[in-house]
Amino acid sequence: MSRATIAFVLGVMALAGCAAHPEPAAKAPEKPPTPVAPKPPEPSPELGMKLYPGMKLVADSLVTTSTPLGESANANYTTPDPVDKVVAFYQKELGAEAKVEKSNENGTDQAVVTLSQGDTVQSATVSRNKGEDVTTVSLTKNSRTPAKG
Repeated sequence: MSRATIAFVLGVMALAGCAAHPEPAAKAPEKPPTPVAPKPPEPSPELGMKLYPGMKLVADSLVTTSTPLGESANANYTTPDPVDKVVAFYQKELGAEAKVEKSNENGTDQAVVTLSQGDTVQSATVSRNKGEDVTTVSLTKNSRTPAKG
């Protein structure tokens, strides 16, 4: 075989070898995910107050009623956060005029934050049973229809 033929055969073999075993493409380094700022608490139109950040609505627990005497709304939520943290949020949300009643009976840590203004009463009942890792929050708003006269 001539040198030209050998060079040609080696060139073809080299090309065939490259095609049969392609080099993996260099992978671009992955960027770390961009942190997302937590969403601010969203107000609940039915309840007239912001929802504690991250709490989850208990399925089918939002109930609203309307009668000639007034309107009522109630919803139940859960959060892993402690009672005191949730109570502090609702004290701030409902304002300086809100009243707080705390109790701890039979291992249940409970607090009720209530605000009465005119014909409307809003409340957050926050509780956690001893040994549980979930805090239950019940939000209520009752509005009385003013008498016509």
